[in-house]
Amino acid sequence: VPKCDINVEAMHVFFAGKMDTDDEFVAVVEAPGIGDEDIVKCAENEIRKVSGGKDGILLFSTRGDVRTTPQEGGGYLIILNKNTLVIVGRSWEDAVFAAIESPTVKPESALHKAIAGADTSAHMWGVATIAEADVADLEIPGSAGIRSLAMSLNLATGLGVDVSFGFVDAEKADEFRTAMPAVAEELTPALAEVGLPADLLASLKVAGEGTTVSAKLQIASEALPGLVMTVGAIMAEP
Repeated sequence: VPKCDINVEAMHVFFAGKMDTDDEFVAVVEAPGIGDEDIVKCAENEIRKVSGGKDGILLFSTRGDVRTTPQEGGGYLIILNKNTLVIVGRSWEDAVFAAIESPTVKPESALHKAIAGADTSAHMWGVATIAEADVADLEIPGSAGIRSLAMSLNLATGLGVDVSFGFVDAEKADEFRTAMPAVAEELTPALAEVGLPADLLASLKVAGEGTTVSAKLQIASEALPGLVMTVGAIMAEP
């Protein structure tokens, strides 16, 4: 988008979706003036060029108080207002349009409750609901009881990581809370083997009560390049 009149430094992006699906997602993009139709067309064509396609034609239509254009494969790009775009997959388009028409209706779901435990003022944050099968293979005591996860990342000084786990019951949470420091200690010798500082987990603080366990970690700025390269290499392995 550098060739379009979009202030990337002022951009905020929110994304929600289901894993292993192509049409169950919604993304909200906020930036000054990004809701201008000419800017949207510019950005769309630049994205097409990157993916090897040619310029396309976007045809907008009015739906209630918003402007929309259909997307390939289903779903819509929606101009919510002059500073906000919404992109939604086919399966969730009815729910998104309903939310636009009735913005005061608050959903009640496990995911919505998990969001309440996230630090939404952080540079990056995310939440997820966890199924029993997702944690079945974890060997940390109590981990089978994890049912939600909220994480925030702050980049002001190095990398501040704040994770909150929601458990099915207090007993499982207490097991996990007790085991975490020992798990960090066991992992420490392996850090140097993959090129990371041996004291990477030294600042780990585990707390919480009831069905919640929180873990905070502060990583120094000088450790970040090595961390990014190592994690990138691990993720790139087949």
